[in-house]
Amino acid sequence: MASALARRVAMLLAFVALGVAIAPVLAAKGAAASGEELRELRGRIEKLQADLASAEGNRGEAADLLKASGKAVSEAQRSLFELAQRRRTLEAQLAAPTACASRSRAATPPPSHATSPTTATSSARAPPSSTSCTRRAKASRRWNAMRCRAATS
Repeated sequence: MASALARRVAMLLAFVALGVAIAPVLAAKGAAASGEELRELRGRIEKLQADLASAEGNRGEAADLLKASGKAVSEAQRSLFELAQRRRTLEAQLAAPTACASRSRAATPPPSHATSPTTATSSARAPPSSTSCTRRAKASRRWNAMRCRAATS
């Protein structure tokens, strides 16, 4: 605001100085010629003032638009932050029951792979070894423990 006012004052002083500098020249030329030149100068001054007012109006509009876009960006960032928090909360809520259910399943011993005589004859595939079942159970327990730690922290 203050810079716009300072520019207007400076422009006005420049116009006054221009008028003072041209006044003796116009007085020497005569009344008829000076009247025409004076009208021409006034027209130019009015045109410059109109251009200046237009430029200041455009500058004000641009400043208002910039302020509005800044507010919109801020609101969008706030919404994104709130959505991210909500997502983390929901993911934690979803992971907690799953991890606890997995932990209770991991605590139960793995099913026995012993087959009955009727199943052994009908199955062409041999049952998995007990060491592979133990490895899978240990890996499952480790994975569930890690998920439970992540859900509680």
